[in-house]
Amino acid sequence: MIPGLTEVIGHVVSRAVEPIVQGATITSTQAFGTLVCIEADDFASIVAHQEGAVVVHNVQGWFRKTHAYLTSFKGLVFCAKSREALEFKEDVLVIEAKKAFIPV
Repeated sequence: MIPGLTEVIGHVVSRAVEPIVQGATITSTQAFGTLVCIEADDFASIVAHQEGAVVVHNVQGWFRKTHAYLTSFKGLVFCAKSREALEFKEDVLVIEAKKAFIPV
């Protein structure tokens, strides 16, 4: 190994990765966008009016379980929380998320 090469390579890699990390931060902020939080019944109604809807579901809490839901409809992202699990039609794709951050 050439003396000092590790430091040079490390510097070049960190300089190359820095814009990617900054871009990912900006992209994640943009991807989050506007979140419309509604009641669980209204959420179920919006999902029922869509064909082939996609719903992200996550169970939160240790002692008091809360079901958190996300879906998109006409360019908006809707979220809801419920103590009880919601029922959806068979054509709804429900994605079980390990973690989800919903600020409600």
